[in-house]
Amino acid sequence: MKKLIPKEYRELRNLIDLSQGQLAKELGVTRESVCRRENGRDAITLEASLALYQVLEQAEERHLQSCVASGRETMAKLGVVV
Repeated sequence: MKKLIPKEYRELRNLIDLSQGQLAKELGVTRESVCRRENGRDAITLEASLALYQVLEQAEERHLQSCVASGRETMAKLGVVV
């Protein structure tokens, strides 16, 4: 795993569709801290990078669960039994 640069940090936040405030809440930091990281005013440590990767992983898991639930719902509407 590598430390993120500001552009990557911002892109990952946008990928998981969170505002700076929402990400800050997930990470337990202030919105200003997220903003400073994204603008290169604060160094993005390996620990901060790992924390964002973990939020990304959780978002991917929620998305996957949502897709599975949606697929099951569609199959039930079609009368498909699994």
